[in-house]
Amino acid sequence: MALIGNPIIAGNGGAGNGYGTCSTAAGTAAKVVPLANYNLQNGGMVSVKFTNGSTSTSMTLNINSKGAKPVQYKGSATLANDLIKAGDIVTFNYDGTNYNILSIDRWGKEVSDVQSTLDTAVADIREDCEAMVSPAVNTWLETNITNPDSPPLDRSLTNNNAAAPADLVGDLKESINILKQFHKDELSWAQIQQIVQSGNAQDWFNIGDQLEINWTKNGTVHKLPFDVVSFDSVLKYGESAEKPGLWLQSHYAGDGVQFSASNALYVATEALPAGTYHFTIGTNWGTHCVAGKSYQFTTTKQIPAGGQIMVGRNNEYYTWGAPDQAVSGWRVHTFESSAATTPLDSNIGLTEGTDGTDLGTTTSSIKYSASGINNLQRAAYGYNRWSQSANRQYYNSAAAAGAWWTPQNPFDRAPQQLASLAGYMSGFDADFLAVLGKIKVTTALNTVSDSEIGTTEDTYDTFFLPSLEQEYIVFQLAGVEGAYWPYWKERLELDTPQKQGGDGTNANHIRYAYDARTSAQDCRLRSARRGDALYTWSVGASGSASFNTAATATRGCPACVIC
Repeated sequence: MALIGNPIIAGNGGAGNGYGTCSTAAGTAAKVVPLANYNLQNGGMVSVKFTNGSTSTSMTLNINSKGAKPVQYKGSATLANDLIKAGDIVTFNYDGTNYNILSIDRWGKEVSDVQSTLDTAVADIREDCEAMVSPAVNTWLETNITNPDSPPLDRSLTNNNAAAPADLVGDLKESINILKQFHKDELSWAQIQQIVQSGNAQDWFNIGDQLEINWTKNGTVHKLPFDVVSFDSVLKYGESAEKPGLWLQSHYAGDGVQFSASNALYVATEALPAGTYHFTIGTNWGTHCVAGKSYQFTTTKQIPAGGQIMVGRNNEYYTWGAPDQAVSGWRVHTFESSAATTPLDSNIGLTEGTDGTDLGTTTSSIKYSASGINNLQRAAYGYNRWSQSANRQYYNSAAAAGAWWTPQNPFDRAPQQLASLAGYMSGFDADFLAVLGKIKVTTALNTVSDSEIGTTEDTYDTFFLPSLEQEYIVFQLAGVEGAYWPYWKERLELDTPQKQGGDGTNANHIRYAYDARTSAQDCRLRSARRGDALYTWSVGASGSASFNTAATATRGCPACVIC
């Protein structure tokens, strides 16, 4: 694992945070950093890459023309002339008067220097504090300063069984947290899990920190940044009490997989011999679905009980698109079961008429059922139910291509990407997967086909797509699909959740493809658009909260929790 920074504002300054580049000459004390939208804010943290370094023993920093402010390191404005080298990325905290150096990325790479710095710092802390607190401080520092499973600091800072002075505790905590920054990119996944389980994750990590994780596809290793988005507690599968969690979300959008292929139109309750059949459209929808019109077709092979009739397109049985596809392009494909991926009959044309056996009338209001004729929306563009989605199976499987999907209901159909993609979890190393929890995820159901099932349902997932609320977008049911993640509130720079639709477009919500990192992408959420059976919410390539059909192969930025 590598810690690779905290670009929480996605490259844009704002609210006192951001990332910029300083190209001022090394010997010039007055350093200038252009950073659009940056504003001075007490407590703000900003990272600056110094192209030329600095050889000045005193330095000011002027970011986005907000005024030159002194730079200090360890409370001193006198700097070593080799403190900042060319190419260094330096993180500063602005305290209202000065920019204080918190860390330099090079420190985390020079292990021997880090250890020397730690040894010196621990000795300095011990010397400063020895006369003020009990010997327990020395023991705590010596045994816990680099121990990921360290107990909370306050427990050990006692003097004659009394609490240590608050200012001393604060100073020690600040010093220790700075020291931890040196070491956290050297932690193993098991050590990070220990930190999380002991309740100390927030002492080591910050919202917006990025952990770099190797993910392998077809022999190529991709280094994927995962953002720290939340520290909320979680409920693990098989447990009754919530535990501390470190929530991570992929910074880049992964491969596109259909949330759900178009479902079968009809599931046979008994064997259907070869012959002519017809069905009727019961809902006016779009251009090509006209209520009252019937369409007939003739099969050449018997369909067994439990077999399916699916309407798709020529040589394509993953998407029908009924309201948007001319009837001349509709094609019937039959299958012996919901698990079958090879059709019995394929590419059967349809004509308007009512010859043969009546299969029934399909409408947009049909409720969830096990057989007979399906809901028109689900048959046309797939099913927006997270628990039964192909997306959920893909993200939670390490199986090979062709093996990670099984039907979740009698109308379910295999996604188009099943044969070409291995399960998402197959790309990660075992030591990373070992620290992830299978946690409770709650998702609201649509009110069209699923109202008789309930309002929400729970799943237990290792990887999952975020909800509207978790990505700080106006929700559909308050507090149901998870609390908002602080990462998104900070990254979007909003005081209230992002509006749905174009009015809420926010450039900071744009995501890019992991394999084309300048290519903006639609990014799928797990939240169903509750007034339909076919749409799930997503964040568009423009940064707006929009929606896609379940049958669209939209990319996603999945999340997971170390716990």
